[in-house]
Amino acid sequence: MGVKSWAVIVGINQYPPAAGQPPLSGAVADAADFADWALHKDGGAVAPERLFFWTHPAPAAPSAALKAYLKRNPPTPWWDLDNPGMGADFTRAPKVDNVVQTALGAGMAAAQAAFGGGDDGDERRCYVFFAGHGVQTNVVGAAADTQTCFVMGDFRPTAAAVIGLIPCEDFKRALLTCGFDQVFM
Repeated sequence: MGVKSWAVIVGINQYPPAAGQPPLSGAVADAADFADWALHKDGGAVAPERLFFWTHPAPAAPSAALKAYLKRNPPTPWWDLDNPGMGADFTRAPKVDNVVQTALGAGMAAAQAAFGGGDDGDERRCYVFFAGHGVQTNVVGAAADTQTCFVMGDFRPTAAAVIGLIPCEDFKRALLTCGFDQVFM
């Protein structure tokens, strides 16, 4: 029995003006460093086709391993209703649906592959790394009273119902339910 690993890595230095968040200087670099670890055989041992990496803006000086990953053709696809199968768009910060649907889709595909083609007995592990702004709040529809939420590119703090947040505990539970055996955030 072995381990098959996936990684969902997001780093946001610049949010759109409507998100009302000041710029950061190290989130993209932190995400790039984590991607290096995830891709390394002695780190996360994540195969490039199982790595989902999106930062805004793009990393200024990616390592050789990350540079090779970023040049893949086709890129690892992210979920997007308007542009199915698109790669990461480094010209904007990802939105909640981009991240959540991509990660849940990866988990469901991993479970289907394990059970549909004969269970190989491998553990299905997912690493989730968010670098950017976060808040602790109550989220409408969330299971926990108060939890840490990652602020995404579609965050709108002045909306009647706050949107653009990924509640981390609920996200972890969803990933465990949809097909991953282990989730590390």
